[in-house]
Amino acid sequence: MVTATTAMTLQKGHAKKTPPKMQKPSKTKACYNCHRKRLRCDKSLPACLKCSINGEECLGYGIVLRWAACNSPTSTTTIRTTNKTNSNTTNTNVTSNSAHNHTTSGTASSTTIAISSPTREETTHSFTVETPIDSNVDPSPRAPYHNPSSSSQITKRPVNLIRIPLTDPLLNGLSTKARWYMHHFATIVCRDLVSIDQKERNPFRAIIPLVRKFDYLQSVVLATAAMHLSTLHKYQGRSLLSESALVDALMLKSRTLHLLRAAINDDTLTDKAMILSTIVFLVNLDLIDSGRGGWKVHVEAARRLISSLYLTKAHLDGAIAPLVNAIAADCLTYRIYGSTISGNTSSSDNTIDDGVVLPYILQNAEAYSYHCAPPAILQIILSASQLCSGSSTVLETDGGAERIVTATALLHKARNFDVQTWVYNIKGLPPDDDLEARVSVASAHRAAACLFVLLSVPEAGLLELPLLEPKDLVQEILGHLSCIPEHHVHLKGTVWPTFVVGAETDNLQERAWCLNRLVAVWTKNPWTYPWGYVHTAMEMLQEIWRSKDLAAQQGDDGINWLQRLKATGNSCLIV
Repeated sequence: MVTATTAMTLQKGHAKKTPPKMQKPSKTKACYNCHRKRLRCDKSLPACLKCSINGEECLGYGIVLRWAACNSPTSTTTIRTTNKTNSNTTNTNVTSNSAHNHTTSGTASSTTIAISSPTREETTHSFTVETPIDSNVDPSPRAPYHNPSSSSQITKRPVNLIRIPLTDPLLNGLSTKARWYMHHFATIVCRDLVSIDQKERNPFRAIIPLVRKFDYLQSVVLATAAMHLSTLHKYQGRSLLSESALVDALMLKSRTLHLLRAAINDDTLTDKAMILSTIVFLVNLDLIDSGRGGWKVHVEAARRLISSLYLTKAHLDGAIAPLVNAIAADCLTYRIYGSTISGNTSSSDNTIDDGVVLPYILQNAEAYSYHCAPPAILQIILSASQLCSGSSTVLETDGGAERIVTATALLHKARNFDVQTWVYNIKGLPPDDDLEARVSVASAHRAAACLFVLLSVPEAGLLELPLLEPKDLVQEILGHLSCIPEHHVHLKGTVWPTFVVGAETDNLQERAWCLNRLVAVWTKNPWTYPWGYVHTAMEMLQEIWRSKDLAAQQGDDGINWLQRLKATGNSCLIV
């Protein structure tokens, strides 16, 4: 008979024989930095998001290996003492208490040194090391050593702590987020601003050592990097990070304008050069954002500073001369491209637009400019934009005939320009640069310039022999652009000719191809992160196509898309 007690006993015995449950494999651990700081890690690859935001190097999710037995001024010293008498092994930092435990008796002991990398907390405190020394020897600093066969005494010797900063001295005083913005500017933004990033010769990185001296320059650099990160996060779908970086960018931009008002009256040459750099970076800020905004005012102010710097033949410091040349060339290039599709951008002061100063400034930076456009072609584009009246009645004024002759001369000059000779004579190009790709980009700019002249003054093509028609130039531009792969570094220099040819063509397949090329610059090209003006160019193309198709349905009014666009007085900058 089975009683209740027997049943309970059987159940207990059965429970003891039940095999233990298999433990579920643990989830991926947090990265080293988050685990040490006890933060929640998002465990993303290749680096976690918290480390990226804080500007720290993510040490990964595995075992962190550190050097041992290495003399380093930034390391802490740990002494491992092995006592053979009691066979106990301990790891202790040598202190005054351990000195009393060591005697000069026959107890054998050996001492080894293990070096571990310091943490942030360890580098902020001083420490002392006790080493056995002979009383007759000069107590100069040396590694701890204990000779069991000779009598020695343990003396406590203070070691002066050398406080080595954990960051670049140029970044001291900046917050963690500001340091991350500065790092992003140095690594990504500066790369976007040149055709090919030669790390040792990128002129825009010369601005970083100057941010300590000029507070407005520091603010605009941080604002540019913050806006760049905001656009990048927005494209990646990280709305919260994008909004946070956007708020930082707008606050830093406001602070830049406030500081500029106080520094605008500085008369020294270096101060003018730094103010010029700050103003041009405000234009870059608008380009990264959307290509809209107050870039016209900034460009006009920068032009006046360029006139005072170059027309007076002032000699800049050799360390900042390449930076100022690149900044000035970018400013004038922005003005030229901005005048092509925007409203009236003419200025009462055209002294810098002559055939001497403008080519000189552009030639100084032609090895760095990511547009890869010849200075002669840029000057033709500027002259043609000044001829465009923005209306269909180009012959109503007395100067109509003269404008046609001038436009015809511009066409003839552009068609006779030798692109290949120009490319192969550019000074300062890296040895691994793809010169044939540069030829294709420059040829596309030349053909687009001719198309722009015809759109500005349509009657000019009638006087050119052989006759030039826009449809022929469209095929020429598309042919040059197709020679540049989507992953090529020089693709970012094709935005303006792609926009012009895309707006001109009526072929649906060619329109789709041009739009896909702009998408490639925006998303697929590994050399350029999303800049807002590229997205604005895609939106404007679709608006131009809708307007052209609607005008074709209602009847041609004799106004081409460029004249109609300039008549609206839009303020977009497509470069």
